[in-house]
Amino acid sequence: MLSPFLPRRATLGCLTAALGLVFAGAVAWAQDEKLPSGEKIMEKTIEGRGGREAFEKLKTRILKGTIEVVGGGGPREGSMTRYEAAPNKRYTLVELAPDAKTELGTDGDVCWELSSSQGPRIVEGQEKAQREREGTFNALLYWRELYEKVECVGKEQVDDRPCYKVVLTPKVGNPETVYFSSKNGFPIKSEMVRKTAQGDLQIQERLEDYREVDGVQLPFRIIRQVTSMGQLQNMTQTITYTWKSIEHNVDLPADRFDLPQDVKDLQANPGKKPAKPGAAKKPPG
Repeated sequence: MLSPFLPRRATLGCLTAALGLVFAGAVAWAQDEKLPSGEKIMEKTIEGRGGREAFEKLKTRILKGTIEVVGGGGPREGSMTRYEAAPNKRYTLVELAPDAKTELGTDGDVCWELSSSQGPRIVEGQEKAQREREGTFNALLYWRELYEKVECVGKEQVDDRPCYKVVLTPKVGNPETVYFSSKNGFPIKSEMVRKTAQGDLQIQERLEDYREVDGVQLPFRIIRQVTSMGQLQNMTQTITYTWKSIEHNVDLPADRFDLPQDVKDLQANPGKKPAKPGAAKKPPG
């Protein structure tokens, strides 16, 4: 409808100008339809998060924070501490109230897990490959070595933020889908299927609250939604990790990444069923 408050010629001029802007916008969008390569996006996220040189200055990392679990037996809260060291060592301690404790890590060769409910376990197969990728210090820098193919497959909105949808195919294991902000290259969402001893897990992660620490941008809150596809089908948990502090280049104890004795015992006797945690040991003689 033409405005009664403007001369007809002026109104038509405004309408023509508006149509011109719409057409120009359509042309610009069409020109932007060509997706960037996966390689270009990966390099952009490295640069956006501080740059390769800044990451390469970091050799160790200590993260301390809280964990909250909702679903699968009621809400639980606790603490979480993670130690990381180049090139590929990691140790994580999770303590959930009232008395649940889980340790997991890798010494660069053996991936393991030790829980107060299940005892020790040595991780193998695709699950090990996944944990080795996660255990690579500053894994973002080594995407070419960790993945056979990185492909941008489209654009999607994540919380009203335009993102590039990138599928990363590892040498071993299932592909991982990551949504990178088209503005700064930050990864803000990921999706994957992880194989475990209890069956496959469908995992969706949200990475939030990026902050600069020693020249690099790191997420201080990770919200992970885990849905079991194995023995406990369709059971979903939401796990929120909130880091309170992140430190770099801290001297770590020489034995920080050594295998726990229970894991060493299991490694030495792989066919022997480990004793249940807390079980009384038979006295000698």
